[in-house]
Amino acid sequence: GAKEAAEQLLAEVEARWMEEAQRDADGAVICAVCGRPGHPCCGLRYWQALRAAWLRVTEEEVRVEPASFEDEGLLQIARSAGHAGDMVREL
Repeated sequence: GAKEAAEQLLAEVEARWMEEAQRDADGAVICAVCGRPGHPCCGLRYWQALRAAWLRVTEEEVRVEPASFEDEGLLQIARSAGHAGDMVREL
């Protein structure tokens, strides 16, 4: 179901970040964002990675913010036009 799909998505993103993560002398994972040990990524960068995986688009596409709150933005426009409709995961 939806819970399993969300857990799988989270695991895939986490695994990707773990592969790319730097490690300290003891082998502990070091965060690419905050530089602290114990996790591979956090904050906005991690959220964007999760969102991109969920929407099945690149992280670069997710990073583009609309000009204003009222603006639909490129992702919404693409979805409305049918370009991303088959790819987006629905809950």
